[in-house]
Amino acid sequence: MSHSFETYEEIICAQEKRVREETEKLFKLHQRRPAAVVANTTFQSVSGPITLSELFGESRELILIHNMGKSCPYCTLWADGLIGLAPHLKNRAALVLINNDSVDEQATFAASRGWPFKMASALGTSFSKDMGFLTIDSENKNESKLPGVSIFVKNEDGTIVHKTRAGFGPGDLFCSFWNFAELLPGGVGPWSPKFRYESQPQEVFRFSPNIALNVRNFDEAVSFYRDTLGFQIVGQPTAKEGLQTQKGGLTFWLDEVESGSSNKQDSKVGQVFFEFTVGNLDEARAQMKSKGCMELESTSGAGFRGQMLADPFGMKFHLYQPIQKTIQK
Repeated sequence: MSHSFETYEEIICAQEKRVREETEKLFKLHQRRPAAVVANTTFQSVSGPITLSELFGESRELILIHNMGKSCPYCTLWADGLIGLAPHLKNRAALVLINNDSVDEQATFAASRGWPFKMASALGTSFSKDMGFLTIDSENKNESKLPGVSIFVKNEDGTIVHKTRAGFGPGDLFCSFWNFAELLPGGVGPWSPKFRYESQPQEVFRFSPNIALNVRNFDEAVSFYRDTLGFQIVGQPTAKEGLQTQKGGLTFWLDEVESGSSNKQDSKVGQVFFEFTVGNLDEARAQMKSKGCMELESTSGAGFRGQMLADPFGMKFHLYQPIQKTIQK
């Protein structure tokens, strides 16, 4: 029996209605799920140790994305999709991505993808297993990581409860790519996500969500940016080197400059450094110098090389090259 385009439209609309109704039933089940009290686990972050309670920030609700780490292109697809959603989600609840990569690996990979959301490492804890996103084969002791999302709520008395969770997978409700692809004549087909696509041009200078601000009177500055401008403090505000703050999907690092000790030091106050992630620091630095940029100082750390530069027009920025560690076999 043949059906016209319009007849199929009627069939499709009827099916879409049934799917919406079933989806509503699914989320009502999530809402009715009895909450389970969980421990206030301590994780690691770029700003040092951070507890589950601190991940909430000023919110009472937390959306925690369980990610399998930098080796998984599928999890990267899901996290990349959160870039545009992050400001909206963070207006509703706290949003954090967590996995079992080291902090250095997280920072390097997040910078290469331009992820603007907070991250924490559960490495060395049983958190992922306790939350149902890591299983261990009792016979072979092999670990199996699982991606997904958990919702946590902080009660008035400070206790934290695990409200519900959902897994990620092709065709789920949390990654719109699959729904668009399934509308194509061949559906998703044999396609699978990749870290980079051949048709995707390689950006020499990819804008990073990190901006450094050199300030004097550090404690007063922290209070101003937090209480007056509404920046969210990540980590402990007593750490005077590279205090991480967030606002508007960007990460601002407050760096203290001891003014008055010398003209050179005082001249650093008020400097703003934008950051660009590059694939090859030496080539990018040479290109910048050929355009009249002046080298200020080299930077380095676990998992990256960098260079501070000043352009001929008065602006300063940081070139950041993530370095993937070689695993010795």
